[in-house]
Parts: sequence; structure tokens; C-alpha cells
Amino acid sequence: TVLSLLTAKEKFVRFRATQLISHLVNSLDSMDDDLFQLLRHGLLKRIRDKEAMVRVQAVLALGRLAGNEAEGEINSDDSDEESRVGLLEKLLGVLQNDPSADVRRSLLVNLPILPATLPFLLERARDQDPATRRALYSRLLPALGDFRHLSLAMREKLLRWGLRDRDENVRKAAGKLFR
Repeated sequence: TVLSLLTAKEKFVRFRATQLISHLVNSLDSMDDDLFQLLRHGLLKRIRDKEAMVRVQAVLALGRLAGNEAEGEINSDDSDEESRVGLLEKLLGVLQNDPSADVRRSLLVNLPILPATLPFLLERARDQDPATRRALYSRLLPALGDFRHLSLAMREKLLRWGLRDRDENVRKAAGKLFR
């Protein structure tokens, strides 16, 4: 029933429908494949919505779906592999190009940390929004744990960028992380 409300004309209806679907996706352990495809298709349309609040909720749900797909079966056929790569590529495109800092920040925190996504996540250290840069140093990098799988040059860049940032809160978060 809620899927039909994703295309409503009123922005608050689209927001609440997307928010409800996001909460449901984040609370479910598993779902039917047909329902999964319907949700994925509806939410992919909402990542291009003109309202940032709708896009935030859509990327929250799609981040969880992409994480579940990445943790899914190894013995998947080619169409499942293409859909997973397609979903991650679309989310990474939104992470790089969305004009709203809230959308970029929610993707930064909610995308799965994979070898394919890590360079895109780490480039948010040079984001225009100070809250997004602070989220990288205070939430993403501590969740990363071991820095040894990053190259030495990338570790030095993150350290330099964080400690020389123009925002005091970002410098504090970077100092706390590396301390």
C-alpha cells in the first residue's frame, strides 16, 4: 500500500512513505524477493527526488539493502551480481554528486564498508560540509578499526587533512581518532 504513495505529488506524503519504508527495511531480517525488487525500484526513483528529506530516507533504506546484498550469497547468478553492483554504483554516484550535505552524510555513515566503496567514502574527508567531514573522522574511521588495509599515503592524507581542517570540530574529531 505504501509503495503507491512514493510517487505522490505532496512532498510530505512522499517523505512519510519513504520514511516508513526505510524503518521497515531496517527492522526486517529478510523479505520476499518480489517485495525486495519492488522496494528497490521505488526507492531508486526517490534518490532523485527534488526534496532532500525524501532523498535522505531513500538512501538510508537503500544503504541497508546494499549492505544485505553485499553480505548475501556467494553463489548468486549474474543478474543478482549486476543488480548489486548497479545499486552500489548508484549510491556512490549520489554520495559524490548530491547537493545536500544531509544526503551525503547519511550515505557516508550507512553504506557498507567494502574495498569497492572505501575510496569513495574516504574522499568525503574533502567534503564542503564540516559536519560530513566530522562524521568521517568520528564515526566512519573508528568503525573501520584497523588502518593497515589503507595505503600509507592515504593514512598520511587523512591525518594531514583532519589535523589541518579549517573547522575546529573536525580537527578535534581527527585528533581524538588518531590519539
